[in-house]
Amino acid sequence: LLVGMAYERRHSRLIADYGGVAKVMPRFTAIFLVVTFASIALPLTNGFVGEFLILAGAFKAAPVAACFAVVGAVLGAWYMLGAVKRVFFGPLTDPHNAELKDVSLREGLLAAPFVLAIVLTGVKPEGVLALMRPGAERIESQAHRSALPRPADAAAVDGAGR
Repeated sequence: LLVGMAYERRHSRLIADYGGVAKVMPRFTAIFLVVTFASIALPLTNGFVGEFLILAGAFKAAPVAACFAVVGAVLGAWYMLGAVKRVFFGPLTDPHNAELKDVSLREGLLAAPFVLAIVLTGVKPEGVLALMRPGAERIESQAHRSALPRPADAAAVDGAGR
């Protein structure tokens, strides 16, 4: 959504074509920062809740793989913050960027539910987690059942071992 808004103004998706646009698009920058913070799993965002739960479960099941996942998350955050810095901060790198229009009322109203969901889920995730719990418990139950040896498999193992 946000990349589309930027594209409609600048007709480019290349990071190099932007630079310093926070000066001319402060509301857009604020919205983009909230979404970026959720993407890199900053605390108090929905991304943090999801990433924390995934990594907590991964550390129980496969600690080595979870360590690689943490490294990937850190590298992803490093890349995202670098991209945000190049696009939004520093001097205006292109004269066309000085003419960009900030978020309109319509666009702000369109983005507001997403920003609100990011923050509310990050601050109080219990509501979303409660909705997910029944499905997650069903999946967990099916996974446990499929991991148990079936009676026919157990008899085949006993017969082969004799």
